[in-house]
Amino acid sequence: MPELSIRSGQTPEEAMSSWAATIKRSQSASPVPALSLYAGNHWSTAKEILRTTENLELWVISAGLGFLNSRDLVDAYEATFHDLPFSHRQWWRELTNTFGKERTAKSIETLMAARPFDDYVIAASPVYIEATEDDILAGASKLNNHIAQLTVVTSGEYSGLLESYLIRSESRMMRQLSSNMVCLNIKLAQYIIGSRRYS
Repeated sequence: MPELSIRSGQTPEEAMSSWAATIKRSQSASPVPALSLYAGNHWSTAKEILRTTENLELWVISAGLGFLNSRDLVDAYEATFHDLPFSHRQWWRELTNTFGKERTAKSIETLMAARPFDDYVIAASPVYIEATEDDILAGASKLNNHIAQLTVVTSGEYSGLLESYLIRSESRMMRQLSSNMVCLNIKLAQYIIGSRRYS
């Protein structure tokens, strides 16, 4: 399984060129739906939301492969934004430019532009929200009513330009949501989606 490793002094462009070559070399004859690669409490909750909610699609913000539909066929990999030595936003741009053409949607902006009347709930850690902030903002500008249609769920550590869309997860919510801190964002997203479904 390829693992993202950035050499000292590499630019984002150089690192992406190397990573894309690694991914290409490791391609298998039997890729699997993206969602099957992810485990843990966060993803078990995401899968539950997908299973129990009508007319819902699940998308993945991947530090290794860019913007993925849960049904996109991919191979296993290991990558995270946390270990990058340069701008996470720049890495996200490199990801979408490099891998986007192979995906159901190249980027968050592309998806929102194609579906401007859909509602969107994005749940992720502050690091992932900060990495995709420009993409989310560009997409929001394509929505019919961006304030009503877009909700971003993350923790209090985030501070950026998405404040008007933000619902912050807080530790005091854990008991009500039957959650721990690791999966609190997605549990809050599940609560929000469920509340809208029955409102």
